[in-house]
Amino acid sequence: MCDEYHAIERAKERYGLELTSRDLLAISKDVEAGNWKLQRARESVDYCIGSYNGVPVRIVYARDKCQVVTFLPLVDDPEWRTAEVAA
Repeated sequence: MCDEYHAIERAKERYGLELTSRDLLAISKDVEAGNWKLQRARESVDYCIGSYNGVPVRIVYARDKCQVVTFLPLVDDPEWRTAEVAA
């Protein structure tokens, strides 16, 4: 629950998205289905880029919890700002 609250707050702060727990679940299912572009994998988390409601976003997804734990800011790096984000 704490991770959920954090992720919802970061989505609002960094992207202006008003998300719910249900939205985070939908994003998690899309990540699991391979619909988000994997940017980097660490021990137990993936850094992914995708799109939610037409807004390109960058997330950290915890594989062990099967959930989005935070939203990261997009950076001025062409690798992150790719046209290959999932719609």
